Amino acid sequence: MKLHDVAVEQQENTSVWLAFKNQVFIRLSIASLVSGCFVSAHDTAATWLMNSLSASPFLLSLIATSASLPFFLFTLPAGAISDLTNRRNLFVGIYLWLAAAAGLLAVCSWLNLVHPSVILATVLLLGIGFAFSAPVWASIVPEIARKEELASAITLGGVQMNLAGIVGPALGGFLLPIVGPAMLFSLNALAFLSVALMIERYYRDRRRPTAHLENFLESFASAARYVRYRLRLT
Repeated sequence: MKLHDVAVEQQENTSVWLAFKNQVFIRLSIASLVSGCFVSAHDTAATWLMNSLSASPFLLSLIATSASLPFFLFTLPAGAISDLTNRRNLFVGIYLWLAAAAGLLAVCSWLNLVHPSVILATVLLLGIGFAFSAPVWASIVPEIARKEELASAITLGGVQMNLAGIVGPALGGFLLPIVGPAMLFSLNALAFLSVALMIERYYRDRRRPTAHLENFLESFASAARYVRYRLRLT
């Protein structure tokens, strides 16, 4: 009987659904999933709107560039900032930034003030927000989930991202002719605000040892010296 209980406990601890026992993880995951769906719907509406304003292939390609460039520029400093600051406040601030960027495009759409440069600027602002949110989200998952839930939380996080990438464009394509792009941008801004509210209410940043506040350029110089040292050894 004891061996059977141990086997059942081990099976429960390795279940992919184990993280769903964590109420904080469930709330944040649902809010993030809804937000991710509306982000994909937002992207669909922005691309359609850009094409309706100007059918230039160059401008359409700049949407992807504007969304991806911030990840190249800001992911490394974003990871350092997330280790040196209060992650809860940083995460809330990031989602308020994202809500403001989506809200700006929504207001411009409602007022018929949309221009290709406005779309590109808001896409760039959203990309900056996502570049900062990615390392913060990766760092808070181990704080939200217990040790035995961590593998499940990481797996379910990946499923959540893929699900949002599948549902979001279909949702955008379905709602776009019904409610229009301005409403989709507005719903995306509201979804960002809901995530900020969930983080504010349910996530509590754990105290971490005070990190040595080394200048980013000094860190880069230290890394460069280490690389040169390794090259001399080879």
